[in-house]
Amino acid sequence: MKHLILLTIMFVIGVFNRPLTTNNIVPYSFPQENTQENAYIILMDQCNGCHITKQRGMVFTRDNINLYSLAIEQQVFVKKRMPKGKKNKLTSTELNKLRLWLNSLNNH
Repeated sequence: MKHLILLTIMFVIGVFNRPLTTNNIVPYSFPQENTQENAYIILMDQCNGCHITKQRGMVFTRDNINLYSLAIEQQVFVKKRMPKGKKNKLTSTELNKLRLWLNSLNNH
């Protein structure tokens, strides 16, 4: 019974505490995707294999990827040097997820 009451309160607060748009329509917001975790998974899968052996000083972890964000943006999007080799091409989905992560850092 306590869970039902708690869920009801959460629903009421969540629904009625949202700002109304100019059309008096309550906007629905989807849960925000964890852009940093997505970026980390891509960097781990596509980049760390080479970085572990050839670039030991720049192995990506959950704790350091934000520090390397400018370098990643330069190498992946501006200079298009990374990832190297024919085997490690990023898909359009992976590129989009990296771009979302980089944009999320620029907006904070």
